[in-house]
Amino acid sequence: MKRNHIALVGLAVATAAAPWSCTRSAPVPEATVPVPDQIEKLDPALVALIEQQLDVVRSALRNAGAHATLGLIYEANSLWPEARQCYETAHALDPAEPMWAHHAAIAAGASGDFDGALALLREGTGVYPDFAPIHHRLGDALLRTGAFEEAVGAFQRTTATAPNHVAGYVGLGDVNLRLKRPERAIEFLEHAVKLDPQDKKARYLLGAAYRNVGRNDEARKLMILGSDGRTRFISDAWSARLHLFKVSLMVALETSAEHRAAGRMEAAMRVLEDAMAFHGDEVDLLSRLGAMYLEVLRTDDALRIFLRADEIDPSNLSICINLVTCYQRLERYDDALRVADRAVKLGPKVWQAHFNRAVALMRLERWNEARASLEAAQNLSPNNPAVLEQLDKLQQQERR
Repeated sequence: MKRNHIALVGLAVATAAAPWSCTRSAPVPEATVPVPDQIEKLDPALVALIEQQLDVVRSALRNAGAHATLGLIYEANSLWPEARQCYETAHALDPAEPMWAHHAAIAAGASGDFDGALALLREGTGVYPDFAPIHHRLGDALLRTGAFEEAVGAFQRTTATAPNHVAGYVGLGDVNLRLKRPERAIEFLEHAVKLDPQDKKARYLLGAAYRNVGRNDEARKLMILGSDGRTRFISDAWSARLHLFKVSLMVALETSAEHRAAGRMEAAMRVLEDAMAFHGDEVDLLSRLGAMYLEVLRTDDALRIFLRADEIDPSNLSICINLVTCYQRLERYDDALRVADRAVKLGPKVWQAHFNRAVALMRLERWNEARASLEAAQNLSPNNPAVLEQLDKLQQQERR
């Protein structure tokens, strides 16, 4: 894919073919800072962030951190070739900093240049012998290529430099399993599980090792618990900042969903609130944020959000149903019925539309109409407990 570039005089770009070192004695040739082709088609929030950092780079051409920050913006938003070039430039300017080498290798691998990533990692481990994240990345890369004995060395260096992190021990357990040394694998994996009982990959591999030595009952339980385990890489300080620059709408929605699934509701809402600055007319974003406001009982905020969404897409049944819920919680039953009538027209075969209309009618003491709506809801969802409960309440009212 073609890319535009801004030329910068006086910068060096490290390449996968040239070994990295901590010397600055060589002259610094010309380099370029990458700008994605057709940048105008990217998320507006991302474009603004990129352009802001480009201004910083232009004003500080020899500042490695400025280039690396641009690389981090690209990395956070999966613009991998651009990220790699920025990190290599940062490394050329400040070869004493291992994070630039680490992230250049990550970007190379994500770009599809696995051989280049492996070369960068091998060189990096020699230049930065005390930097655990790069040793672990190398071990993982070697494991995937089948270079098991070399991977053992990389994971041993990982445990030596990060003895309290599970990553190296999980790697050693994995590679020993592949080398058909289950007893040795068990030693490392039991230690990993002791360090972090919640690490799913450690539990799965330990179960596999137990199975190899005939401990089948223990194996079965552990393998079920860890069935969806993934490799957990060792973060560096730069990795910890990635979330600050994930600004595209899709990433915002995914990040919010991850927070919500983990029970971090405030963080989930905050991500969407920030995204609204650039995506205030996106109905999906508005719907998700409104639903979370309802969940935490911020009904006034939910109503504001759903009214905005309804103005943008008045034919959206889900938004109508949520609006009815907002009005009912606020005891605005005439408004609830007005929107519920529209919801029934939009979704005549949706039980919840009839159910919400019935609840509004009951609040307004329009019992006969409420019964008709509840019966319509029951026909569409015969054993729905919410419908049955309201029918029971209606029967009690009619007996009075």
